[in-house]
Amino acid sequence: MPKQSKEKTVYLVVKQEYFDAIADGSKTSEYRQASPHWIDRIDDDVTDVVFQLGYGRNGQPPKRMRFKVKEVRIQDTLHNVEIAYPKRKEDIPNGFRACLIRIVLGERLM
Repeated sequence: MPKQSKEKTVYLVVKQEYFDAIADGSKTSEYRQASPHWIDRIDDDVTDVVFQLGYGRNGQPPKRMRFKVKEVRIQDTLHNVEIAYPKRKEDIPNGFRACLIRIVLGERLM
């Protein structure tokens, strides 16, 4: 029996300026600090990302967009290099210090 691929979606709340830049295609990657919080949520198994504009107002739900994820990488800002997402947290350079998680966006789904 073929192995079914499992979708893994991560939800990210962003400010208006970043939401607009993602929507118009001028921002094609999203970055998060490579902290234990984000490392536990974002890994190379993420298939989709949903961007949410704030938390909504006056009882109205916030605007959202969904994208396919092309790839997830680790950017070591201290040494100015980018590496593939490691399988073990222990392999992240500098023990998370000076590292960013880079989510490269693919096709817009909604």
